[in-house]
Amino acid sequence: MSREPDPAVVCAADSHYAMPLAVMIRSALDHLAEGRSFDAYVIDGGLRRWQKEKVLASLDPGRVRVHWVLPDRRLFRKAPVSPGHISEATYYRILAADLLPPELSRVIYLDSDLVVREDLGRLFETDLAGHPLAAAIDTTVKTISGSFGLHNYRELGLPIGLPYFNAGVLVLDLARWRRDGIADRALTHLAEHRHQLRLWDQDVLNAVLAGDFRELDPRWNAQPRIVTTDAPDRVTATPEAPWIVHFASPSKPWKFECSHPLRALFFESLDRTAWAGWRPRRTLRHTRAGRIATRVQRRLQDRIAKAIRR
Repeated sequence: MSREPDPAVVCAADSHYAMPLAVMIRSALDHLAEGRSFDAYVIDGGLRRWQKEKVLASLDPGRVRVHWVLPDRRLFRKAPVSPGHISEATYYRILAADLLPPELSRVIYLDSDLVVREDLGRLFETDLAGHPLAAAIDTTVKTISGSFGLHNYRELGLPIGLPYFNAGVLVLDLARWRRDGIADRALTHLAEHRHQLRLWDQDVLNAVLAGDFRELDPRWNAQPRIVTTDAPDRVTATPEAPWIVHFASPSKPWKFECSHPLRALFFESLDRTAWAGWRPRRTLRHTRAGRIATRVQRRLQDRIAKAIRR
């Protein structure tokens, strides 16, 4: 009896995400079924040599084969970003089908701000039912026409109520992406509608695919729910017993102010990497004056973003 093929994973990181990248891959390795291994394709957004060496030192080379992949960064020079939160590396997942080996027909895409708690082999075997990808519904933006969904869904001719997925955990049919030219369509949408984007590449993919995806069990992408719009760092974890914990908010576990209830899982995996023992420190911005300054800066950034979208 032949066994199922080993999973393949693709992710993207720049120099600010080297440590979270190591944590994510380490957590995936620690929960992989015994006797299995996987390939990890890292789309490199500017990682330093010493960071790559430290990532590799965090892993078992006998079970994880890391491949560094270079994207054409010129494609994203005009892509909207959020300083200190979202960089151009978030758009790299769009290029996965073009950057990975042509013989690879399926891959799991994982953001670097998550911790895996279940065997990725199970996720890799997801039945896509003819769809180009599988993804979980976004817990904050459930539909394309929602209050924070696609700003221009009417202009795009998309019907009200189409489901909106979170792009942090994806199972991609690479053969379908190549055949249908999905990456080219996404890049075209990015160029033509970049001023309309609210949630970066996630908006791009939801606009281009327009509901054409297989819905994943939410435990494969347990995203935080934002408690209040004026206090985005206050989050609650959902659902119970998650298979992948996704720290999808500005409040990342490696930041001192993070209040995510499952934050400890991040450090549990971190202490099995070459960054073992590292913890964030309290800084000036964590004082009352610093918090006020941060809120003022965030409101200013929001106003600038809204002005750009008009």
